[in-house]
Amino acid sequence: MSSLAIVIPAFKPDFFSQTLQSINNQTCKDFTLYIGDDNSPDNLDVIVRKELTNIKYVYKKFNSNLGKEDLVAQWNRCIDLTEGEPWIWLFSDDDYLEDNCVEVFYKYAKNFSSKLFRFNKIVVDEQNNTIRHVELPEVVSDSEFIREIGIRNKSITMSEFVFHRDLYNKYGITSFDLAWSSDLATWIQYVIENKRLYNINQSQVYFRVSSSHISSSTEKKVLARKVYADLSFLIWLKPLIEKHKNKLPELAYELNKYQIDRYRKLSGSPVYRSKFYFLFKRKSIKMFGFISFLVETFKIYRFKSLIDFGK
Repeated sequence: MSSLAIVIPAFKPDFFSQTLQSINNQTCKDFTLYIGDDNSPDNLDVIVRKELTNIKYVYKKFNSNLGKEDLVAQWNRCIDLTEGEPWIWLFSDDDYLEDNCVEVFYKYAKNFSSKLFRFNKIVVDEQNNTIRHVELPEVVSDSEFIREIGIRNKSITMSEFVFHRDLYNKYGITSFDLAWSSDLATWIQYVIENKRLYNINQSQVYFRVSSSHISSSTEKKVLARKVYADLSFLIWLKPLIEKHKNKLPELAYELNKYQIDRYRKLSGSPVYRSKFYFLFKRKSIKMFGFISFLVETFKIYRFKSLIDFGK
């Protein structure tokens, strides 16, 4: 059995061929690829058979489109396809890799005592044009990581991280609606547990920005669900600050600053403010369920008083 499981929750065919080609072309083949087809209406199996010619892979087409209702649950059932490999790489069906990513990962895993690694990232558009190149220092502490995503406002994605199964077994993947902020919350927990983050700077992952991403959607129902997920994330973050305020005060301080920054963005931005207004319409009450809607509305009104450090 290989030590690395690359896991792709698959649904969209748009860039799937390029994703699979980049995995098929890896210079090190010591991994197994697991593809969980989320009952896509497109024939993803045809693309799989065409592109994967010389690697070990498992392809499973599920009978239901679980990702439509609970994307993190779809991620989890794809990880359940794996066979106990110690390392897991949860990858996207539209991102792609440099040819030596797996080879370089094993080099880092051998040289550094860590259960979490992150690749440098190149952000590309739908035509593979580079939008920006994200270069990172080789190692950062947990508080430096929080500072990076907070003060420096650097985005993180699921595809750029490789994590040890021990972290997954302990924390799983944090679930919010639409998986919005789920990757962020998951990496915060993993980095804190690992105490530091090793960044792989000898290879990189290509992260694609496209019109099919949830982040690009302007549909009102999707906007409402995203603000609901953002609020859920902020509420989730509060006890984490409480947990670390005495033992790791610097970390708690950075988490609190990050929480305040997120809240200000959520409540102050015209875009987010319009989402707040939409949240209170009858359509939203029906979407969230009446009791859940009342609970979350109460949390929104109380939340501003909860973000002060140390309370």
